[in-house]
Amino acid sequence: MNLKEGEGKNKFNNLQILNKIGLEKMDIILLSILFILFFGINFNITAEMKQLPSPIYGGDYYYQMGCINHIRYGGDPFQNCNLISDNPGYFPLLGIAESPFANFFSLDSFTAEINFSFIILIFSIFISYILFRKIFGDYKIAFLGVLLFIYIGPILKYTEFATYIINPLFILLLFSFYKKQNYLNAVLLGIAAGINTIAHSVLFPATYITLMFLFLYLVLNSSIKLDKTTLRLNKTLIIKSIKKLAPFSIIIIFVSVPISMLYWYEPIFEYSINTSPHYLEWNGPGDMTSFSLQTKIFVDILKSTFSNFSSISGFIRTLFFLCGVISIFLIKEMGENIKFVIFIFLTALICTFSYFITMPLLHIHFVPNYMFKVFGKIILVCFALFGLGGLMSLLNKKIKLPNLKTILIGVFVVLLIVSNIYAVNNYKESKWYNVSLNEMDESKISLKNYVLANTEVNDVFMTTKEVGFMLNALTGRKLVCSRRAQNDAFENMDIREIEEAIILYGNNTETKKQLIEKYNIKYLYWDYYWIRSEYYFNEKGQVTGWFDPLISFKNQENIELLNQNNVSYFIKNTYVDPTKKSKYHPTFDLIFISSQNYHNFVHPWNPNLDPYLEEVWSYKQQNQKIAILYKINI
Repeated sequence: MNLKEGEGKNKFNNLQILNKIGLEKMDIILLSILFILFFGINFNITAEMKQLPSPIYGGDYYYQMGCINHIRYGGDPFQNCNLISDNPGYFPLLGIAESPFANFFSLDSFTAEINFSFIILIFSIFISYILFRKIFGDYKIAFLGVLLFIYIGPILKYTEFATYIINPLFILLLFSFYKKQNYLNAVLLGIAAGINTIAHSVLFPATYITLMFLFLYLVLNSSIKLDKTTLRLNKTLIIKSIKKLAPFSIIIIFVSVPISMLYWYEPIFEYSINTSPHYLEWNGPGDMTSFSLQTKIFVDILKSTFSNFSSISGFIRTLFFLCGVISIFLIKEMGENIKFVIFIFLTALICTFSYFITMPLLHIHFVPNYMFKVFGKIILVCFALFGLGGLMSLLNKKIKLPNLKTILIGVFVVLLIVSNIYAVNNYKESKWYNVSLNEMDESKISLKNYVLANTEVNDVFMTTKEVGFMLNALTGRKLVCSRRAQNDAFENMDIREIEEAIILYGNNTETKKQLIEKYNIKYLYWDYYWIRSEYYFNEKGQVTGWFDPLISFKNQENIELLNQNNVSYFIKNTYVDPTKKSKYHPTFDLIFISSQNYHNFVHPWNPNLDPYLEEVWSYKQQNQKIAILYKINI
């Protein structure tokens, strides 16, 4: 065989591979354009970053960094990466994926996260393109769909990882099973479903509700016959459909459930899905028993979908969505692919607005704003592309113009590219992006380097909740207490905060030692931000407000514990989380560990702890120590 013959054979083989996954040469060209376009956009955003675009005290991106650090340095991904506790706060898939990448290339976690975001981008573009291409059978529509779907900016948190990678993969394999029920597709769907449920909390109910609805749809779709104007169910066909689908359904369940249990075993079988007291009231959107909040969420979601004129892309989505709704009622005969789009769209709406039923009956909800965002994002783009098809059908009837479809899509593509450029400018004007352009404080870098070099990944540190948040973010080391909002919904945070207060400020040394042993606390960390992370003071030393001090919901048992250990406190009716204060977030009677417990501003804990403390690291600024790490020797 000569060289030309060999080249011809290789080209033929490559075409065969492309055909097997439903792609043509033009698809590869368009995918390449998308890769180059979004690589350029993300590089433009991230090139000058020196730290994460997020507050280091309480920012979601830094909590995620703490999880990645915990896993990459040997921590269990299915335990809490922030607290000395079992159940994870953030879902672990992003950390599991990113940690080996960071270790293999010996990258610091910030650099690893930025670089890994480009890998996420590749998969996000590829998966979403394949999905749109398979459903709509048109590379131009698939190209447009990716422009509508892809996230502008680096993906640095598990929520976006679930939204732009994991859930689209689930929907893609759901579609494959919908089109062809066989054992291979059942196994693949089971794997994707299981992974989806441990990617984000809202995807657990969404995934299994979708699978249940799909089973019902496939049974009924093959069993309902239209007799003139009457729908008739054929019982024989129902039984036949159930028998056909039963083995596939069993495979999906047996494959997906064990994967789901990697995260959900404890919440279901140990906590019975009962979160810590009032968790679903003070966290998330607020008190969902309020009908005004339920109505507000409903209206806000409808507005963002069907009346979004805040940007060019928002206008295009709104236009497509409205055309999609109209098309449902105008199209007389729908193909199976379009039926699938409508099926998943209706399923997403049911999952999102299920709180109208679940709140009065079960007093639970699936966090509708996140359900709509995480589960609904890829589905809404599918529905928008269906609406685009309806729009083009309407225009074809009114305007007789060759290549109208290509011209229209070309116009929308140009508009979306312009919109994405504007989105980049908006991103770069944000407060936290501009913070990310600055180097991190030297004291924090020095602390990180010492802790990583001289401590173990599961060593437990004690400090304030916000300062601990920062320390965990940079090192992945564990804490007694931390911010409530990002942490495990099932953990009893009250007793942790009361017992940390007793260790720090109590007068009973034996009790302190017992509690230090209970939590296996190895280190105490202090820095200049300790006081301000809890209380604000004026020039006269008077408290003028608070940020995130140690607190507990009011109960007599905790009050007695504080009294027995001579810890000062006060009770006030206010908000639980310093960042969640609205008319929809209720206030509660809370026990506040008082600032009166501070021994002084550079040594806030009770001196009776000092005999057990050994200074192992410090950082000086202008010849004054502004951060000190103590080893606790009990």
